[in-house]
Amino acid sequence: MIKTEINGAVAEISLNAAPVNALGIGLIENLKNAVAQVETAGCSVLVIKSGLRVYSAGADLKSMADLIRTKAGQRQMLDNVRAMHVFFDMLEAAPFVSIAKIRGTAVGGGYELALACDFRIASDQSMIGLPEVNLGLLPGAGGTQRLPRLVGEAAARRLILSGSVLPGPEALIAGLVDHCIADAELDEFVQAFAAKLSNQPPHAIAAAKRCILAGRKGMEQGAAQELSETLALYGNEITLGLVDRQLEKGRQKKPVPQTG
Repeated sequence: MIKTEINGAVAEISLNAAPVNALGIGLIENLKNAVAQVETAGCSVLVIKSGLRVYSAGADLKSMADLIRTKAGQRQMLDNVRAMHVFFDMLEAAPFVSIAKIRGTAVGGGYELALACDFRIASDQSMIGLPEVNLGLLPGAGGTQRLPRLVGEAAARRLILSGSVLPGPEALIAGLVDHCIADAELDEFVQAFAAKLSNQPPHAIAAAKRCILAGRKGMEQGAAQELSETLALYGNEITLGLVDRQLEKGRQKKPVPQTG
């Protein structure tokens, strides 16, 4: 269902659950295990991509159509959505940078997976959105919560209530993705983007992410988390080394006084 590759500080998870990378419980469990593996390996960056022509269509529509016709099936579907919530929360809180590399269609739960990542980088050939309302449903795996935080409530209302699915360039304008890249250049761009982020101090990345998440509980909790994390960073040996290195660079740039 998935393939995990670790190359130094950068890991890649490739979704390979044909035909559409439907996010069933089996795939979600595999993803949870893979993310735990990436964290254990001490990676700084995780790229989640697809090995298929689609990124992820979220749900298997035919299977869902059968299940929602019975109470037992409805409970099974709800269990699946609950599992998605748990995994997306885990991914969002992971102490490394996560990047959704979107090529093809990312709709419904597939885009909700991307929303749980720190960055979303899409091909200009991709199609992106939350079209659940068109089926009399809603984006219930975090879409109604994460999209307003990303693009603002007014824009999220327009996108969710219209059920719009946007081409990559329009998705960039709407704020659904951070970058939209020509399809032929997507691999190279994401590789360079991930490599640059992998040079950032992992302990500072993890601390900053904890502060951002704490801020969702309110300004007071977020500020308290900032103070706690800042104090911890002050005493970190890696931080001290980086500060000393920056000071040394500054000294080397100063012109040498001329005499005579």
